[in-house]
Amino acid sequence: MIYEVCALVLTIVLSVVGIHLVIVLHNTKGLLTELRQAAKSVNKSLPVLLSDVESTVAEVENLTKTARECVDLFAGRLLGPLCSITGFLNAFKVAYTIMRRKSREAAKTDTDEQETDFGESDLREQNTTESEKA
Repeated sequence: MIYEVCALVLTIVLSVVGIHLVIVLHNTKGLLTELRQAAKSVNKSLPVLLSDVESTVAEVENLTKTARECVDLFAGRLLGPLCSITGFLNAFKVAYTIMRRKSREAAKTDTDEQETDFGESDLREQNTTESEKA
């Protein structure tokens, strides 16, 4: 009797596993069908996508070439005025440096003249000391 029960339980377990296996295989078949359809649609649209990518790459290369030409053209046209402006600024810098040196030299000679004039400063000191005494 025990063997009969074990055989019955084993039959039930194997039948459940079999039913589950049939369901999994059926779902796998449907998934494979969908994958085949997706692969076919990708194969059909891939040449169109590649031609679009090629045309986009060609447009980008053309745009890059045009941008480089424009930059080179503007750089060539701006080089002359920039050199002129640079030359003017350098000349201004030299003139400003010369003016500063001359003004410093003039200020230095003024301070030297003031330092040599001790007579006025002595009189001022005497006047301040006399007014403090009074």
